[in-house]
Amino acid sequence: MDVGFSIGGYNIKGWMVAVALPVLSAISGGVYFGYDTLNRFYGVEGGVGEALGKTSANASQISELQKSLTKLSTDTERDRTANKHLRQIN
Repeated sequence: MDVGFSIGGYNIKGWMVAVALPVLSAISGGVYFGYDTLNRFYGVEGGVGEALGKTSANASQISELQKSLTKLSTDTERDRTANKHLRQIN
């Protein structure tokens, strides 16, 4: 028993469909996986850019943190210098 059908003048047999269906399914699955992976990558990349960007909602907090770190560094260096001078006096 030979199963087949005709589309647009082409005779398609059952075994052709049986071979093409898994192949096309695998190809479409690979394309979807690649598309999904790429979109996830772009989503993560956008989130990192938003979190670290100057236009983000965190920009003022980042600026304040940078000022605090600069002040801490300056104060620490000043204290080290003062300690050196005190050791020389004693």
